[in-house]
Amino acid sequence: MPVYETNIVRSLTEPEIQILSDEISNLPMKFWVKHYPIPNLLLRLRDGESVHLNWPSEKTNVLITERRNELPNVWNFILECLGDDAVGRAYIHRLKPNDSINKHHDDIHVKSMNILNRYHIYLDIPDNVELFFDDENVENPLQFKNTLVDFALSRLHYYKNWSNQNWYFIVFDKIEKNHNE
Repeated sequence: MPVYETNIVRSLTEPEIQILSDEISNLPMKFWVKHYPIPNLLLRLRDGESVHLNWPSEKTNVLITERRNELPNVWNFILECLGDDAVGRAYIHRLKPNDSINKHHDDIHVKSMNILNRYHIYLDIPDNVELFFDDENVENPLQFKNTLVDFALSRLHYYKNWSNQNWYFIVFDKIEKNHNE
């Protein structure tokens, strides 16, 4: 059985980059919150803050929609990427200077939320970041700048922002249709 690897689906167009970046950069500070905790996880997994667009309720497994109306361009972009497929988790994450996301994999989510694919969009990657995915260090993180990436969520991954700039990325899941309806 082949091992699933992270790969670039496509580069974003200049208008897409501009629209997404503008909308995210104009978000009010009050929208940025600590990333929602993962049930039964005992260690702190990540620094940074998130704006949640779609999130499954821990008790009912029904999706909670939050900031879709304030981020219509981001939300529409996600819908266009997935076509007729259902959207699971969807959020924007911000790693501030010296923030990190600890090394982990997301196997538990694949089964519990029926995730088919996880996508990342790495917007404007600063020059001094560390990326680790598919169980290994990424030698040239800038190759993923402003790209739509099909992410291997069951493999180990880690992020570190060594720069003096914020680093933004969009994360969204394609789930089995009717899973949360």
